[in-house]
Amino acid sequence: MPAARRSTRNRRGSGWHRKGYRDNGDMWINVKRACHLRPFVRGHDVNENSTLEEFLTAVVRDVGAEDGFPVPESWEVDIQRRGKSLWIEPLDAPITDYFDGGETVTVKVFDDQGDQKLFEDMQWIYK
Repeated sequence: MPAARRSTRNRRGSGWHRKGYRDNGDMWINVKRACHLRPFVRGHDVNENSTLEEFLTAVVRDVGAEDGFPVPESWEVDIQRRGKSLWIEPLDAPITDYFDGGETVTVKVFDDQGDQKLFEDMQWIYK
């Protein structure tokens, strides 16, 4: 399998971590953690030559590793943009088809019955 293509270009758009800005080919996407009692936003760097699937997989990995509470396998992590799940889009599409940097996606966790869960609710599972 050939090595993944990585962009290394620098492009100065609206400003650091805003639309159009690139730092060694990486653009910044805000990731809102709505799966917390008090939602907060952390950013995520993604190379502009990545696919949507690579981005979604990295976000799921980051959210799961962040709190030390792995999401149970029967539960679903949904990543949404403007209220629409990104998992239903063509996953092999380039990330630049959806983002130009500075946008915000929302992460939600659902249990096997479809109810939204918060990480604070899950702490009793792992004690």
